[in-house]
Amino acid sequence: SDLAGFQTTENTLEFVFQLNPERLEKNLYSIIGELNDYVAHELQHLRQQDENRISTEDFVGSNFKYFMQPDEIEAQYYGLKRKAKLMGLSLEEVVDDYFTFKQDVFDLTDDEINQIKNAVINYRP
Repeated sequence: SDLAGFQTTENTLEFVFQLNPERLEKNLYSIIGELNDYVAHELQHLRQQDENRISTEDFVGSNFKYFMQPDEIEAQYYGLKRKAKLMGLSLEEVVDDYFTFKQDVFDLTDDEINQIKNAVINYRP
């Protein structure tokens, strides 16, 4: 399930974290990185809505088609770019890590993952 979401009808950002108290200190740096990604990503969706560049309709289609939507590629770029800067990593490293982890969660093939990663990395504002 998603850990962050933007509600277009309410202009609301919602974040849900499932934490293991025994590992909280160990994972704090990672949590801060994830939160930076999620906030930048979802705020980009807010901007897209304000500029009438995002649909308020619920998406219907495959996970691959969802990730390949222009508004989603743009939001992924801004969120993962922010996380890369914060963590001192390249955008390519962060994109690779994120989508490698998400591949099984979203049942995406290797080819689909590569197409999504290339679209995010090659996005130009």
